[in-house]
Amino acid sequence: MNAKRRAELSEAVLIINKAALIVNKVCDNERDAVDNYPDNLQGTEKYEAMEYAAESLDDAVEKLEEAKESIENAMK
Repeated sequence: MNAKRRAELSEAVLIINKAALIVNKVCDNERDAVDNYPDNLQGTEKYEAMEYAAESLDDAVEKLEEAKESIENAMK
């Protein structure tokens, strides 16, 4: 791989890192909201949607990390 393509991939890794930070921050906020949801409202449709969103965001962060690792491996 030439230097130009490595530089382009390095930029992609930086973008992925930034995206992962943003998604992780939102995920943490959503987890806090779920954890602090009133007991009498847990199990409601809204609560379930909030839990699902947090789980989906966790998955997204994991996939972003996997993508970053794959790109870094390709750059070796």
